[in-house]
Amino acid sequence: MTERLYLADSYLLEFTARVVERRPGAVVLDRTAFYATSGGQPHDMGTLGGARVTGVEAEGDAVVHAVDGEVPGGEVRGAVDAARRRDHREQHHGQHLLSRAFIETCGAETVSFHLGDARCTIDLALRDLSGAEAARAEDLANLVVRENRPVETTWHSAAEARTLGLRKLPDGLDRVRVVTVKDFDRCACGGTHPSRTGDVGQIRVLGWEKSKGHVRVTFVCGGRALLDARSRAEALSAAGAALGAGAMQAAAAAARAAEDLKAARRELGEFRERAAAAEAGDLVARTPAVSGRRVVRASFPGRDVPALLALARPLCGARDAVFVLTGQGALVAGRGEDVPLDLAAPFREAAAAAGVRGGGRGQLFQAAGGTDPAALEAAADALARKLAP
Repeated sequence: MTERLYLADSYLLEFTARVVERRPGAVVLDRTAFYATSGGQPHDMGTLGGARVTGVEAEGDAVVHAVDGEVPGGEVRGAVDAARRRDHREQHHGQHLLSRAFIETCGAETVSFHLGDARCTIDLALRDLSGAEAARAEDLANLVVRENRPVETTWHSAAEARTLGLRKLPDGLDRVRVVTVKDFDRCACGGTHPSRTGDVGQIRVLGWEKSKGHVRVTFVCGGRALLDARSRAEALSAAGAALGAGAMQAAAAAARAAEDLKAARRELGEFRERAAAAEAGDLVARTPAVSGRRVVRASFPGRDVPALLALARPLCGARDAVFVLTGQGALVAGRGEDVPLDLAAPFREAAAAAGVRGGGRGQLFQAAGGTDPAALEAAADALARKLAP
């Protein structure tokens, strides 16, 4: 059995213990301050007698420490990574406060919790969540943080624990550890918690989404909340500077820029349509009619399918023309309304010869994906000859 020292003092970072069992790459101690992964909270890291602790798992009453290096026999000194412990304590207790806040404001229980490397999530028993509801829960949780309420951990028998009004009572335990935030929350938990709520610093809800019938809320606490706020402020300042505005005017400047961009794209689209119509007219004018039909054959090595289609559409308006265009691995063919041709079969044959895939119907066909320019041009030339009268 391993005595878990962090259950009594989550601020404890250094301790001594005896090695009671050795395994390949792991040891079991008679007592430990290293938190073992459970309840959505990852394990602690640090050192044991100079060896690096890379993982901590519970196996019944024993705590197994995965180590990178040799742990000496006899009494060994352990040191828990202080930054990781503080971060996990902030995130875990912040989750308790936020979960209780969602119960108070929305009547929504937390069904799962995950403490990630950068962000944390809770899944709420809700079908949907509004921005106003999220803000109310966030405000309440942060109010309790600012009030710096005391946090107490106590042990109870299972029978006694059932009388305490806990949010959730674990099954199969003879003794239950209860974490109580004065006049706010009481929950059975084996994780690391501060002695006062103020140690959490701040709780920030970053967003939420629907997930498997619940609402998954993403949040950060403490140092992570500070880093998130700082990075967002820096991004906002950079966006404002790029738009020639202050950070607090960035949103309005971005909205104006978006409207300007929309108008510019509209104008550019109209310009491209006019340019394509003019280019199509020039191609038709330079192609002599033979037996009442103009066969326009043109190659544009730098143009992709959308660019070729922009030219093909006005070419379809030339009633006596058929056309075959090639571009960057692409083949486009079509006809005017007065040309009595079914392009489907000859186009499929040409596409197969060119090594491109696509299709179409009626007056316009397209294909892309060619990797052999010579084969593409040869297939297009052969198609143009077939379409000639």
